[in-house]
Amino acid sequence: MDRYRALFAAVSLWIALPAAHAGMDDLDITCVAKKLDQTTKVSSGGGDANVTKEQWGYEVTLENKAFKDLAGLEIKYITFYKTEQLGSKAPPTQKHKSGASKIETIKGHEKAAFKTDAVELKKSSLSGGYTYADGAKISVQDALVGLWIRVYQNGAQIAEFAKPTSLVTKEKWQ
Repeated sequence: MDRYRALFAAVSLWIALPAAHAGMDDLDITCVAKKLDQTTKVSSGGGDANVTKEQWGYEVTLENKAFKDLAGLEIKYITFYKTEQLGSKAPPTQKHKSGASKIETIKGHEKAAFKTDAVELKKSSLSGGYTYADGAKISVQDALVGLWIRVYQNGAQIAEFAKPTSLVTKEKWQ
């Protein structure tokens, strides 16, 4: 009988204690890549290059799956992208850009969104049918690789998201 009283007391205490932080299952994170701006420089001929510069970022949505509000959220993220050099035989170079955002409160069963800082991606190609004598690239295109997000509440990490998920195993959080 004493064993049941102790168990009942422990369960009652656990139920009465407020949760200090949201759990990983309380937050659903999605992201969509968005082109924010674009400028193009068209070649005047004679072996010049056509260059298009685009500003890309992610629109991130956080959905509170819990009944209780989530307050004081700090979001840290890393945007990964690759760049290529026109006239080079080198493989693409992977780069990253870190950023952060804050969300004061997400009410229970509601959503909040933010946009990551933009990265500049270029598309370049030689004009007029020109080529490089050494066989270097005559057309290159930078590209987004993915986004890695960590969400903190009161200094403790409560959620993590990566698109693609392989970023977590291939890259280091910086």
